[in-house]
Amino acid sequence: MLSMKLKQRNFPLILTLVLLGMATATKADTAQDLRIKDLLTRIEDRIPEGYRDAGAIIDNGNEKSPESLQLQSLVQKNWPTVLENLHTLAPTDLDKAVLFVACQTMSSDSYLRFLNRAAELAQSNVISKQLLKWALFPADKHVRGVLDYNYDKPIVKDILRKVKALYVDDPNMIAFCNNVLSGQSKRDDEAYFNDNPADPRPIPAVEDAGQGTGQQ
Repeated sequence: MLSMKLKQRNFPLILTLVLLGMATATKADTAQDLRIKDLLTRIEDRIPEGYRDAGAIIDNGNEKSPESLQLQSLVQKNWPTVLENLHTLAPTDLDKAVLFVACQTMSSDSYLRFLNRAAELAQSNVISKQLLKWALFPADKHVRGVLDYNYDKPIVKDILRKVKALYVDDPNMIAFCNNVLSGQSKRDDEAYFNDNPADPRPIPAVEDAGQGTGQQ
């Protein structure tokens, strides 16, 4: 009975602490969102008028400006939240392209998890199939062959199963998936790198790369 009274007496304090914690977390998330939006604006302001196109951003890859480096650092640590709030953080195609290019600086492990979640969002029509396709063919060299070099890992098989379902009417994408899954793409890559040793090889993911959306 005494224990129950103590719990009832402390309930307002406990509730206040819980609400305070929620408010603090929300404020931190808001500050991070505002920071990402500000960086996107500053990065895009640097792009010449004739090149402000999502496709051109994807083709050109990452730049080394202070704003781009800060954005890359933020998405490396917070990419699951960025993906879930993509339409709020990046309402235009140009915004999304800049963010997705920044995500290419993640580790191979994280990029596989990123691709897996992106494929799920494309299945739900949260992101476009074009945006997913851009992510599947990254410009950044260290993740360019991340699917090829990890073709036998469960997470890659899961990604490509979703991709094949999404692009069932696209023979080129189906052929791409089949080549990766068979290991042919890896063999082709290895032949290329043997002939071009100066080009950096992709860094394979670790053996226990999972299938969730955990951060690196």
